[in-house]
Amino acid sequence: MKKVLSGVFVNLLRGIGHLPRPLLIGFSKFLYFVLYYISGYRKKVICTNLEKSFPQKSEKERKIIRKKYYQQMADLALESLFILQIKPEKVKDWIHIENSELFQKYVDQKKNIALLAGHYGNWEMFSLLVPRYDMQSIAIYKPVHNQHFEKLMKDIRERFGTQAVPMKQVFKYLIHYRKENIPTITLYITDQTPNFADIEYYTTFLNQKTPVFLGPEKIAKKWNHVVIYASMHKTGFAKYTIKFHLITDQAKKEVPYAITDRHTKVLEQDIIRNPEYWLWSHRRWKYVDFIPNSKK
Repeated sequence: MKKVLSGVFVNLLRGIGHLPRPLLIGFSKFLYFVLYYISGYRKKVICTNLEKSFPQKSEKERKIIRKKYYQQMADLALESLFILQIKPEKVKDWIHIENSELFQKYVDQKKNIALLAGHYGNWEMFSLLVPRYDMQSIAIYKPVHNQHFEKLMKDIRERFGTQAVPMKQVFKYLIHYRKENIPTITLYITDQTPNFADIEYYTTFLNQKTPVFLGPEKIAKKWNHVVIYASMHKTGFAKYTIKFHLITDQAKKEVPYAITDRHTKVLEQDIIRNPEYWLWSHRRWKYVDFIPNSKK
Protein backbone atom coordinates (compact mmCIF):
# COMPACT_ATOMS: atom_id res chain seq x y z
CA MET A 1 0.00 0.00 0.00
CA LYS A 2 2.83 2.38 0.85
CA LYS A 3 4.40 1.79 -2.58
CA VAL A 4 1.09 2.54 -4.30
CA LEU A 5 0.58 5.77 -2.34
CA SER A 6 4.19 6.73 -2.98
CA GLY A 7 3.72 6.23 -6.71
CA VAL A 8 0.54 8.32 -6.71
CA PHE A 9 2.31 11.13 -4.80
CA VAL A 10 5.28 11.18 -7.19
CA ASN A 11 2.95 11.26 -10.21
CA LEU A 12 1.20 14.21 -8.57
CA LEU A 13 4.58 15.95 -8.26
CA ARG A 14 5.23 15.32 -11.96
CA GLY A 15 1.89 16.92 -12.77
CA ILE A 16 2.67 19.93 -10.60
CA GLY A 17 5.95 20.35 -12.47
CA HIS A 18 4.02 20.99 -15.69
CA LEU A 19 1.82 23.74 -14.27
CA PRO A 20 2.30 27.27 -15.69
CA ARG A 21 5.13 29.18 -14.04
CA PRO A 22 2.84 31.76 -12.32
CA LEU A 23 0.95 28.92 -10.63
CA LEU A 24 4.22 27.34 -9.50
CA ILE A 25 5.30 30.66 -7.98
CA GLY A 26 1.98 30.90 -6.13
CA PHE A 27 2.30 27.29 -4.98
CA SER A 28 5.81 28.09 -3.70
CA LYS A 29 4.47 30.94 -1.58
CA PHE A 30 1.85 28.62 -0.12
CA LEU A 31 4.50 25.98 0.60
CA TYR A 32 6.63 28.63 2.32
CA PHE A 33 3.67 29.49 4.58
CA VAL A 34 3.26 25.81 5.51
CA LEU A 35 6.98 25.26 6.12
CA TYR A 36 7.57 28.41 8.14
CA TYR A 37 4.34 29.12 10.00
CA ILE A 38 2.78 25.66 10.39
CA SER A 39 5.37 22.87 10.36
CA GLY A 40 8.47 24.83 11.38
CA TYR A 41 10.50 22.32 9.37
CA ARG A 42 13.86 21.66 11.10
CA LYS A 43 13.64 25.02 12.83
CA LYS A 44 16.00 24.01 15.63
CA VAL A 45 18.69 22.83 13.18
CA ILE A 46 18.37 25.98 11.08
CA CYS A 47 18.51 28.30 14.09
CA THR A 48 21.55 26.53 15.54
CA ASN A 49 23.40 26.58 12.21
CA LEU A 50 22.72 30.29 11.71
CA GLU A 51 23.69 31.18 15.27
CA LYS A 52 27.03 29.38 15.05
CA SER A 53 27.78 30.58 11.53
CA PHE A 54 26.87 34.23 12.17
CA PRO A 55 27.53 34.93 15.86
CA GLN A 56 28.10 38.59 15.02
CA LYS A 57 24.54 39.01 13.71
CA SER A 58 21.60 39.88 15.94
CA GLU A 59 18.70 37.49 16.49
CA LYS A 60 16.57 39.81 14.36
CA GLU A 61 19.04 39.60 11.47
CA ARG A 62 19.22 35.81 11.71
CA LYS A 63 15.42 35.60 11.75
CA ILE A 64 15.27 37.55 8.48
CA ILE A 65 17.73 35.09 6.93
CA ARG A 66 15.70 32.18 8.28
CA LYS A 67 12.46 33.44 6.75
CA LYS A 68 14.14 34.02 3.40
CA TYR A 69 15.64 30.55 3.57
CA TYR A 70 12.22 28.93 4.05
CA GLN A 71 11.04 30.72 0.89
CA GLN A 72 14.11 29.51 -0.98
CA MET A 73 13.45 25.97 0.27
CA ALA A 74 9.94 26.16 -1.17
CA ASP A 75 11.28 27.61 -4.43
CA LEU A 76 13.88 24.85 -4.63
CA ALA A 77 11.22 22.14 -4.61
CA LEU A 78 9.04 23.82 -7.24
CA GLU A 79 11.94 24.97 -9.42
CA SER A 80 13.29 21.42 -9.55
CA LEU A 81 9.92 20.13 -10.77
CA PHE A 82 9.77 23.02 -13.27
CA ILE A 83 12.83 21.52 -15.01
CA LEU A 84 10.49 18.80 -16.31
CA GLN A 85 8.82 21.31 -18.66
CA ILE A 86 11.79 23.42 -19.79
CA LYS A 87 12.49 23.07 -23.52
CA PRO A 88 16.14 22.76 -24.66
CA GLU A 89 15.88 25.90 -26.78
CA LYS A 90 14.69 27.86 -23.73
CA VAL A 91 17.51 26.82 -21.39
CA LYS A 92 19.31 30.15 -21.79
CA ASP A 93 16.19 31.93 -20.50
CA TRP A 94 16.71 30.29 -17.11
CA ILE A 95 20.48 29.92 -16.76
CA HIS A 96 22.76 32.82 -17.67
CA ILE A 97 26.52 32.26 -17.60
CA GLU A 98 28.53 35.31 -16.66
CA ASN A 99 31.91 34.07 -17.94
CA SER A 100 31.23 31.14 -20.24
CA GLU A 101 34.57 31.63 -22.01
CA LEU A 102 36.44 30.25 -18.97
CA PHE A 103 34.59 26.94 -19.17
CA GLN A 104 34.52 26.84 -22.98
CA LYS A 105 38.33 27.14 -23.10
CA TYR A 106 38.75 23.72 -21.49
CA VAL A 107 35.84 22.17 -23.39
CA ASP A 108 37.56 23.18 -26.64
CA GLN A 109 40.78 21.56 -25.38
CA LYS A 110 38.78 18.38 -24.59
CA LYS A 111 39.95 18.47 -21.00
CA ASN A 112 38.16 16.45 -18.35
CA ILE A 113 36.49 18.91 -15.99
CA ALA A 114 35.55 18.53 -12.34
CA LEU A 115 32.70 21.01 -11.85
CA LEU A 116 32.21 21.73 -8.16
CA ALA A 117 29.26 23.40 -6.45
CA GLY A 118 27.56 23.55 -3.08
CA HIS A 119 24.01 23.12 -1.84
CA TYR A 120 23.48 26.74 -2.77
CA GLY A 121 20.79 28.23 -4.99
CA ASN A 122 19.33 25.31 -6.92
CA TRP A 123 21.99 22.73 -7.76
CA GLU A 124 19.48 20.72 -9.84
CA MET A 125 19.56 23.56 -12.39
CA PHE A 126 23.11 22.55 -13.33
CA SER A 127 21.54 19.93 -15.58
CA LEU A 128 20.56 22.83 -17.84
CA LEU A 129 24.23 23.43 -18.67
CA VAL A 130 24.51 20.23 -20.67
CA PRO A 131 23.05 21.47 -24.02
CA ARG A 132 25.78 24.17 -24.16
CA TYR A 133 28.76 21.84 -24.08
CA ASP A 134 29.60 18.91 -26.35
CA MET A 135 30.86 16.65 -23.56
CA GLN A 136 29.56 13.77 -21.50
CA SER A 137 28.15 15.16 -18.27
CA ILE A 138 28.06 13.11 -15.06
CA ALA A 139 26.18 14.17 -11.93
CA ILE A 140 27.20 12.31 -8.78
CA TYR A 141 24.38 11.74 -6.31
CA LYS A 142 23.40 9.72 -3.27
CA PRO A 143 20.52 7.32 -4.10
CA VAL A 144 17.32 7.34 -2.04
CA HIS A 145 15.42 4.22 -0.98
CA ASN A 146 12.06 5.25 -2.46
CA GLN A 147 12.13 3.91 -6.03
CA HIS A 148 9.43 6.30 -7.28
CA PHE A 149 11.20 9.38 -5.95
CA GLU A 150 14.54 8.02 -7.18
CA LYS A 151 13.10 7.73 -10.69
CA LEU A 152 11.68 11.26 -10.53
CA MET A 153 15.02 12.78 -9.52
CA LYS A 154 16.90 10.81 -12.19
CA ASP A 155 14.43 12.05 -14.81
CA ILE A 156 15.01 15.65 -13.68
CA ARG A 157 18.79 15.30 -13.65
CA GLU A 158 19.06 13.34 -16.91
CA ARG A 159 16.52 15.28 -18.95
CA PHE A 160 19.14 17.17 -20.98
CA GLY A 161 21.72 14.39 -21.28
CA THR A 162 23.48 14.33 -17.92
CA GLN A 163 24.16 10.84 -16.59
CA ALA A 164 23.17 10.59 -12.92
CA VAL A 165 25.67 8.27 -11.27
CA PRO A 166 25.47 6.92 -7.70
CA MET A 167 28.39 8.05 -5.56
CA LYS A 168 29.82 4.55 -5.16
CA GLN A 169 29.94 3.97 -8.94
CA VAL A 170 31.72 7.14 -10.05
CA PHE A 171 35.11 5.47 -10.54
CA LYS A 172 33.59 2.81 -12.80
CA TYR A 173 32.04 5.43 -15.06
CA LEU A 174 35.09 7.68 -15.17
CA ILE A 175 37.34 4.73 -16.03
CA HIS A 176 34.92 3.69 -18.79
CA TYR A 177 34.88 7.13 -20.42
CA ARG A 178 38.64 7.45 -20.00
CA LYS A 179 39.17 4.15 -21.87
CA GLU A 180 36.79 5.32 -24.60
CA ASN A 181 38.67 8.65 -24.81
CA ILE A 182 35.44 10.58 -24.10
CA PRO A 183 36.01 13.83 -22.16
CA THR A 184 33.71 14.35 -19.19
CA ILE A 185 32.25 17.08 -17.03
CA THR A 186 31.74 15.59 -13.56
CA LEU A 187 29.49 17.55 -11.19
CA TYR A 188 30.26 17.24 -7.49
CA ILE A 189 28.14 18.78 -4.73
CA THR A 190 30.97 19.20 -2.27
CA ASP A 191 29.47 20.44 1.00
CA GLN A 192 27.78 17.29 2.26
CA THR A 193 28.83 15.80 5.58
CA PRO A 194 31.25 12.88 5.16
CA ASN A 195 30.29 9.59 6.75
CA PHE A 196 31.54 9.27 10.31
CA ALA A 197 34.25 6.74 9.40
CA ASP A 198 35.39 8.62 6.29
CA ILE A 199 36.42 11.90 7.90
CA GLU A 200 40.06 12.62 7.06
CA TYR A 201 40.38 16.37 7.00
CA TYR A 202 38.71 19.52 8.22
CA THR A 203 38.92 23.21 7.50
CA THR A 204 37.43 26.37 8.98
CA PHE A 205 34.08 27.06 7.32
CA LEU A 206 31.57 29.64 8.56
CA ASN A 207 33.46 30.11 11.82
CA GLN A 208 33.42 26.39 12.59
CA LYS A 209 35.72 23.40 12.41
CA THR A 210 34.21 21.50 9.50
CA PRO A 211 34.95 18.02 8.09
CA VAL A 212 35.03 18.06 4.29
CA PHE A 213 34.98 15.52 1.46
CA LEU A 214 38.34 14.93 -0.20
CA GLY A 215 36.86 12.85 -3.04
CA PRO A 216 36.76 15.60 -5.68
CA GLU A 217 40.34 16.62 -4.92
CA LYS A 218 41.63 13.03 -4.93
CA ILE A 219 39.96 12.21 -8.26
CA ALA A 220 41.10 15.48 -9.85
CA LYS A 221 44.71 14.89 -8.75
CA LYS A 222 44.66 11.24 -9.85
CA TRP A 223 43.62 12.07 -13.42
CA ASN A 224 44.68 15.74 -13.58
CA HIS A 225 41.17 17.07 -14.14
CA VAL A 226 40.59 20.78 -14.53
CA VAL A 227 38.79 21.93 -11.38
CA ILE A 228 36.18 24.68 -11.70
CA TYR A 229 33.81 25.94 -9.04
CA ALA A 230 30.38 27.26 -10.09
CA SER A 231 28.81 30.06 -8.06
CA MET A 232 25.06 30.60 -8.41
CA HIS A 233 23.23 33.91 -8.05
CA LYS A 234 19.43 33.89 -8.05
CA THR A 235 17.70 36.46 -10.26
CA GLY A 236 14.12 35.13 -10.09
CA PHE A 237 12.04 31.99 -9.74
CA ALA A 238 14.04 29.25 -11.55
CA LYS A 239 16.37 31.93 -12.95
CA TYR A 240 20.04 31.91 -12.01
CA THR A 241 23.31 33.43 -13.10
CA ILE A 242 26.39 31.23 -12.90
CA LYS A 243 29.93 32.47 -12.51
CA PHE A 244 32.81 30.03 -12.96
CA HIS A 245 35.92 30.15 -10.77
CA LEU A 246 39.04 28.32 -11.90
CA ILE A 247 40.37 26.40 -8.91
CA THR A 248 43.23 24.79 -10.85
CA ASP A 249 44.09 23.39 -14.26
CA GLN A 250 47.19 21.67 -12.87
CA ALA A 251 45.61 19.46 -10.23
CA LYS A 252 48.51 17.00 -10.01
CA LYS A 253 50.87 19.82 -9.03
CA GLU A 254 48.71 21.10 -6.17
CA VAL A 255 49.79 20.49 -2.59
CA PRO A 256 47.43 18.34 -0.50
CA TYR A 257 44.19 20.02 0.56
CA ALA A 258 44.80 23.18 -1.50
CA ILE A 259 42.00 22.36 -3.96
CA THR A 260 39.60 21.55 -1.13
CA ASP A 261 40.42 24.73 0.80
CA ARG A 262 40.00 26.92 -2.28
CA HIS A 263 36.60 25.69 -3.40
CA THR A 264 35.33 25.68 0.18
CA LYS A 265 36.38 29.32 0.53
CA VAL A 266 34.50 30.33 -2.63
CA LEU A 267 31.32 28.69 -1.31
CA GLU A 268 31.78 30.42 2.04
CA GLN A 269 32.06 33.80 0.32
CA ASP A 270 28.85 33.12 -1.63
CA ILE A 271 27.03 32.19 1.58
CA ILE A 272 28.22 35.29 3.42
CA ARG A 273 27.06 37.44 0.50
CA ASN A 274 23.56 35.90 0.30
CA PRO A 275 23.11 33.42 3.16
CA GLU A 276 19.46 32.57 2.49
CA TYR A 277 20.38 30.43 -0.53
CA TRP A 278 22.43 27.80 1.34
CA LEU A 279 20.99 24.56 2.78
CA TRP A 280 20.67 25.59 6.44
CA SER A 281 18.37 22.67 7.31
CA HIS A 282 21.22 20.21 6.73
CA ARG A 283 23.05 18.95 9.84
CA ARG A 284 26.40 19.94 8.38
CA TRP A 285 28.35 19.85 11.66
CA LYS A 286 26.96 16.71 13.30
CA TYR A 287 30.38 14.99 13.42
CA VAL A 288 32.47 18.04 14.18
CA ASP A 289 33.92 16.57 17.38
CA PHE A 290 35.24 13.49 15.61
CA ILE A 291 38.14 14.34 13.33
CA PRO A 292 40.39 11.27 13.01
CA ASN A 293 43.67 11.53 11.11
CA SER A 294 43.10 15.24 10.47
CA LYS A 295 45.99 17.19 8.99
CA LYS A 296 44.86 20.65 9.95
